[in-house]
Amino acid sequence: MLAHQVSSLQRLGYTENEARFLSLVAAHSGYFVQRQFSEFIGKPRGGTVNQLVRKLTRSGHAEVSRFLSQPVVYHIHSMQIYARLDQMDSRNHRDKAPLTVKRKLICLDFVLEHPALRFLETQSQRVDYCTRVRGAALEDLPVRWYSSQRSKQFAACHFVEKFPIYISQNAESLTAPVVHFVYIDEGAQSLSGFETFLRNYHRLFLALRAFEVIYATNDPRCTGGAERLFQRCYPETGGTTLGMLTPEAQRLAGFFEVRRKFEARDFGGLSTERIVQYRAEKQIFSGGEYEDLYHRWMEQGDAALRAQTNAGTSLNASFRAHILTHDYGTIFGK
Repeated sequence: MLAHQVSSLQRLGYTENEARFLSLVAAHSGYFVQRQFSEFIGKPRGGTVNQLVRKLTRSGHAEVSRFLSQPVVYHIHSMQIYARLDQMDSRNHRDKAPLTVKRKLICLDFVLEHPALRFLETQSQRVDYCTRVRGAALEDLPVRWYSSQRSKQFAACHFVEKFPIYISQNAESLTAPVVHFVYIDEGAQSLSGFETFLRNYHRLFLALRAFEVIYATNDPRCTGGAERLFQRCYPETGGTTLGMLTPEAQRLAGFFEVRRKFEARDFGGLSTERIVQYRAEKQIFSGGEYEDLYHRWMEQGDAALRAQTNAGTSLNASFRAHILTHDYGTIFGK
């Protein structure tokens, strides 16, 4: 957070501690509970915490979000707050579904537990650092497109999950800083969301070369599976089994698919032209190297071709689980 942003909130009547806390909430979650402010200022819940809540609700800067009829979650929805923090492009002011709110509270807890870290808080900060400082292409960044009902045009939103991202560097190291990406597990029943996250960020990971993924959750039972999934995608050899197939690899995958059909004597869907092409490709993709690759493809699918494609990639990729001790069940009934 910047000093002028804190001062800007103070001019709205908030104390310095309140302004510093609100700037973190606006940047990382949009939601908070009283316990989080109490921990931030190092005081038990009571008059000081209630004073902030009264200021927020009376000024219309925040509203109470009710879950299970308990008025326990506060949402900073006023654009006046976000404007003073130079975060007009933030979507944290919008109402969210209960599971998303839970994820945002976990996100804020992670940030509050690490006050000394240098977080990239806003979309503009993240885009600027990754492209201007680290040289990644804009196309390498995770993006989601949103349409405007008024203009009927599409706008790109990068890093839309708003998961924490921070950078660190060993004082004795001459290499570029390691970028740390925090994935927030709000209690999902599968690892599909984490796998999607890894795929969405894969091109950026390749551009950065050195990165760490931190799996933050309050349920330690899922961390083992998450680590195994990460290691399958980014083995200790320094390569990766993810990524887009090159045109040559795509052609090879098509050949292997037809070969499998021929070996199973399943000719459904194969045109005469495709059969002729397959016979010509048999001459091209012959030899022990392609034979070994075909058998790996039969076991691993296209991942075998991605591993082949990215064989020269050297990554410094690491995984770490972070367990948060707070229980959100009293809020969301889970």
